[in-house]
Amino acid sequence: MAYFLSKKLKETVFEKGLETVLEALKSTGFGILSQIKLSDVIKAKLNEDIGQVMIINACFPKIAFSTLQVDPNAVTLLPCNVTVKKDKGSEEILCLTLEPINYLKIANQSKIDELGEIVSEKLKEVFDKI
Repeated sequence: MAYFLSKKLKETVFEKGLETVLEALKSTGFGILSQIKLSDVIKAKLNEDIGQVMIINACFPKIAFSTLQVDPNAVTLLPCNVTVKKDKGSEEILCLTLEPINYLKIANQSKIDELGEIVSEKLKEVFDKI
């Protein structure tokens, strides 16, 4: 099993691809906590161009709450980071995210593993929509 999910978007304009991903997340029940344009940070701090990279912090509130009920320290595993990127010199826009089933296992709690499976299915729904 891959440690991440990935899908090439139909869009070729970064902003349109980002909008498509945000709408898919929201319509699947995810809340958008923040957006970090990593490419701008790299450019500002290092004067390097990596293309366009936006990291979206997304949270499925009910599952996040259930996870914290099992283990309050699992807050360190939240939220989901969904990345939309268009590499320098590329026309291709990709959406990527870590596979929650894999990284939530480090909590070593079977209930959290079950919740990770639910989040994984929700993220796959998002990827089906984009």
